[in-house]
Amino acid sequence: MKTIDDCFRRGLRRTNPDIDSAKRSVLTAQKHLKEADVTFGAKAYSSTIISSYEAMFHAARAVLFKDGIKEHSHVCIPVYLKDAYPEFESYANVLDTYRIYREKVAYGLDIEVLEEEARDAIENAGEFVKIMGAIIK
Repeated sequence: MKTIDDCFRRGLRRTNPDIDSAKRSVLTAQKHLKEADVTFGAKAYSSTIISSYEAMFHAARAVLFKDGIKEHSHVCIPVYLKDAYPEFESYANVLDTYRIYREKVAYGLDIEVLEEEARDAIENAGEFVKIMGAIIK
């Protein structure tokens, strides 16, 4: 597991806060959340997992834009959130769990995503996008 210091050495950089990019990233997160709904309706559950993760990723990235942090590693985003927003540690853990699952779904062989898993992903992503969006406001 990476520490925040590891992440600043290798995956995160300080930059100027960018509220415009933060807001655009939230909109991108919402777009991916809608795509997750569409893929779920089409029973394309692997795509639902990927779109749900992308929604969470862009919502978390919005917080980084707001804070003036540039990411170069998906692994470091939950590490940053836990450090900067310890009250949202459980959400950072959800993001990290779906990061790992998304990698298995996207790159693994013979991975079958069940309907219930896809439904849970959409619900978790929806709440995550809402919470991260509230940090931006």
